[in-house]
Amino acid sequence: MAFYEGGKLIKRLRKQKNITQEELAYSIVDRATLSKIENGVSESSRETIMALLEKLGLHPESSIDFYLNDEQSKAVKIQNELDSYLGIQVDKSSPAVEKIDALIEQLESDEVFMQSPRNKQYILIAKACNMVNKEEEPSKSRLVLMEAISLNIVAFDEDRIDEYYLTKNDVKILNLLGISYATEGYGSYNTALLDKGINVFYGLKRNYELHCLDKHEMGTSYPSFCYNVANYLWEGKEKYKEAIAICDDGIKVCKETFHLRLLPFLSACKAACLLHLGKMEEAKTILTQSYYAMCLYGREDSANAIKTAMEEKFDIKI
Repeated sequence: MAFYEGGKLIKRLRKQKNITQEELAYSIVDRATLSKIENGVSESSRETIMALLEKLGLHPESSIDFYLNDEQSKAVKIQNELDSYLGIQVDKSSPAVEKIDALIEQLESDEVFMQSPRNKQYILIAKACNMVNKEEEPSKSRLVLMEAISLNIVAFDEDRIDEYYLTKNDVKILNLLGISYATEGYGSYNTALLDKGINVFYGLKRNYELHCLDKHEMGTSYPSFCYNVANYLWEGKEKYKEAIAICDDGIKVCKETFHLRLLPFLSACKAACLLHLGKMEEAKTILTQSYYAMCLYGREDSANAIKTAMEEKFDIKI
């Protein structure tokens, strides 16, 4: 997709969604610049086009041609290295914790990089993730995440997540926020925090149902929201029927989009709920399918966890 075509697409999607230029441009560019992009008068950077399209519900990262100058290339390399550390679980004694902090400092020292609200969000996300690695107080990392989301959404309200036009950074922030609430709430038997986490995941799920136009992005992210909602509903709230309905939503999207990574996990969650409802035969069939699917995906750890739990808790052998 060329930049001028991107501008035309932005204009068409914005009008379809009845969004003003001021609303779409906020935190990314000024209204006048957006107008020039839409009308093909001004070319813009890949980052700007990406952010605008993401806000409109389209995530076309593989379809926009772009070029980077030397400074941008250097920053991207640091981001790629940082992402490689953030993508794995580490404990507070790991050398990776210090490495993450060092990479964050390198990016923060890049004045051009830090001029972008999107990049500032990225840095705050990285800081929040490393605070989790360091086992700092969860409420502190949530403050950082709330600061990050406020860079794109003025007066952010957790009860209105489904109404917002979210970028991928926003989705990452809200997903981390939901995990933080729900994990702390479940671990400390704090019903209020658990409910807040479930509410965030529900908001993300509804948001994608309303706004996501990209099939790839739907398949990549939507099932994870469903899994998070369903998992905490049945384990933390014992709402088995509601959790099953959510699992079915996620399973349907997995099949429709051919993104099958979470399919066995959603199926296993559904089966666990069926077991608690006394539907043993149906649950056993689904669990068996989930077990072998996880084995095929190379997730023997998860497969063995299912096998052990079913044998010990329900006397069901796979």
